[in-house]
Order: sequence, then structure tokens, then C-alpha cells
Amino acid sequence: MSNALGFGEYSIQQLQKMVPQLRSAANQLYNNLNSTLTRTGAWPGQADNVLMHITNNGEMLVTKLNGEFITVINKTSNSHYVKAIPIK
Repeated sequence: MSNALGFGEYSIQQLQKMVPQLRSAANQLYNNLNSTLTRTGAWPGQADNVLMHITNNGEMLVTKLNGEFITVINKTSNSHYVKAIPIK
């Protein structure tokens, strides 16, 4: 996740000290979602369907249906997104 948020060069210990910056970066992801590209479907390790959001920056934010964060990845094209159903 830290790579997708632009913090990939930092160690775990450094990241723990940077929680406010990480929170801000995560909020920017939420604010940059392209809702027309959001899909719902299965995701590894999740019992229920999830939401897969594509950001205006070209990243994919994956959340539970209630909005709880799961992960963020740099690429938007993957088999889970392709199989998912668009949200209208």
C-alpha cells in the first residue's frame, strides 16, 4: 500500500511515525475516485463482495461495502476487476 500512496521508499518503522501523512494520502485517494468506474465483486481473502474503485490517478482502491479500507494497488487492470459488476 505504501508504494501506491507514494511512500514506498520508507521503512515500516518510518511509516509508523508518518500516520498523519498516510491518512492524508488515503483521503486524497477517496476524494479522487471516478465513481463511474466503480465495480463490485469478489476479492481474495474477503468473504463478501467488495467495491473496486478506480481513481483519477489510475490506481485501484479496494474497500468493503461499508467503505472500510482493504488495499490500494497501482494497476487498475486485473482479473478481479474484469470479472466484477459495474455499479450504476
